[in-house]
Amino acid sequence: MKKLLVTLAAVLVSASTFGQGTILFNTRVTGQVDAPVSRPDGTGAGAGWNAQLFLVTGSGATTAYTPLNPATTFRTTSAAAAFYVVQPAGPVIVPTVAPGQQATIVLRAWEGAVGSSYDVSFMKGVSNPITITLGGVPAVGAPIQDAVLVGLQPFQLVPEPSTMALGFLGAAALLSRRRAYISNLLCPPRNQIPRTSSLSSAIRMLKTTSCPSANFPVSFSSAALKGRAVN
Repeated sequence: MKKLLVTLAAVLVSASTFGQGTILFNTRVTGQVDAPVSRPDGTGAGAGWNAQLFLVTGSGATTAYTPLNPATTFRTTSAAAAFYVVQPAGPVIVPTVAPGQQATIVLRAWEGAVGSSYDVSFMKGVSNPITITLGGVPAVGAPIQDAVLVGLQPFQLVPEPSTMALGFLGAAALLSRRRAYISNLLCPPRNQIPRTSSLSSAIRMLKTTSCPSANFPVSFSSAALKGRAVN
């Protein structure tokens, strides 16, 4: 009876992946892939971090990222193991690409509870895109071994500025520009100070303006000022 149940389970798994590409979700396969994922302090991702493969389609403004299942987490058995994902019990399924066909894949990792979203996470990271030939059970022919993530490179998890933080930065930049504009109106550069017709006019300008005296010439001789720009 037990043997029958195991056989039935194997048949159901094969049926569920029939005609769909498959990937071995393991970021460390001896001789094929070694792609550690680290935190900003250089330690491995470890507990509290999620990992998921995404199918990349389109290009430029039309690029789309489709999440693939199952997702997983990172290992917690040791500090050295924390850089690598926990391999799921079954392969990752790519439902829109047939076995033996190529697909472009990226690995995304983010901080949060299991089931949380990459898009809303503050701490996250993404790998380089890789193009691999998918495994699986083709419509005709023998089964193909699950694709390995060959070409995947190490990457680091980094904090992402929130929308509110970006808004504050924009407001600060706008305020800085406005202050500079007002300052220029009250205190124009030396080469923009209007012409004066007399020494008394220049002295009166110096007394009434909020400009630092450095914007005015060191000496005010009537010969230099008469009919000439103060510069």
